[in-house]
Amino acid sequence: MATVPTFTMKLIRADEHLKALNDEVMNFLAIRPYEVITQQDIPAGYLHAQVIYRHAPPDLLLMLIGDVLHNLRSALDHLAWSLARTRADSFTEFPIFIDGARFRATDRHSNPVRGSGLHKMHDMPASAQTIIESLQPYKGVHGLPESEPLWLLQQLGIEDKHHTLNLVAAGVDVRLDVSTSLRHPAYGLTGRTGYLPLEDGAEIYRIPLPANPSQVQDHSHSTFDVALDPKGPGRGISLREGLRNMREAVVEVIRLLEPLVP
Repeated sequence: MATVPTFTMKLIRADEHLKALNDEVMNFLAIRPYEVITQQDIPAGYLHAQVIYRHAPPDLLLMLIGDVLHNLRSALDHLAWSLARTRADSFTEFPIFIDGARFRATDRHSNPVRGSGLHKMHDMPASAQTIIESLQPYKGVHGLPESEPLWLLQQLGIEDKHHTLNLVAAGVDVRLDVSTSLRHPAYGLTGRTGYLPLEDGAEIYRIPLPANPSQVQDHSHSTFDVALDPKGPGRGISLREGLRNMREAVVEVIRLLEPLVP
């Protein structure tokens, strides 16, 4: 018999994969896989900058993402089984819903509909069911339901089961410092973009060239990270920050529900 709850062991395993993933991301970024290229289009009269991809993320990184997602999701389901104890069955799992009506769905006899959140929580303590419902993504505790860490964990986990997650976006934060006049250094473009998930070839800015293009001085600085595909369920979030947020959401669930495990 395990001396440590299996949901805790799953979380520990997720943390091991998270550390390995962070190391892999750092090694990948060290080879400068992404770059911001500034070019002068003299015929069109514009100065523009765009993101260029030099290298694709390593396959190991893609596998580590799946390992983290699997263990975080498994931690929740092992916790659900611990709460239901001997009454747990193939339908028992930790429900994660973005639709409140589907979570609470019942038939005309007021019995939970198969596949609903209520059905997945059958035979768990009533107090545990109340807590689980309060944590549902449709509640929007952290903002938009689509951006809730538990919902991202659910969606990314499903995607990873069926095909490799897409990391086509580079997360870039650019400090802009482009001068278009030697006489007036303030002329040009200054500021900060903030975090942006950008695909290969994406344009960051386009400004008019001065009459004398040789006056252009670009002292901008770019900081890159690895991001999830903006077109996928990850919605362009920073890979490492997103996984850390999912991990913290799972930790919070365990913190609230572990005292209720019989």
